[in-house]
Amino acid sequence: QYPGLKIFPNPSAGNISIKFNSGPNTMVNVKVSDISGRNLRDEIWAIDQGMNVKSLDLGSFDKGVYFISIIGKDNETLGRQTIVLN
Repeated sequence: QYPGLKIFPNPSAGNISIKFNSGPNTMVNVKVSDISGRNLRDEIWAIDQGMNVKSLDLGSFDKGVYFISIIGKDNETLGRQTIVLN
C-alpha cells in the first residue's frame, strides 16, 4: 500500500498530480477507469524509493467521475482514489 496517496487538485480541469510515498524502487501500473469500470488509460511508471509526485493529463477526458488505481507486482492494488473532472 502507498500510505498518504493524494490526488490533487480534486476536482480538476484535467491536469492532476499523484503524490505518494513508496518503498524500494519499482515499476507500477497506473490505470484510469470510468464509473462503469472501463479502462481508459494504462501507463507504466518507474517509482523511486521515498516521496513521489507524478503528473497525469486527463484533459482529453469528458467531465465526470474517474478512478485512479496504482497496481503493483502480482496485480496487487496498492492505492485507489476517485477524481472528479469538471
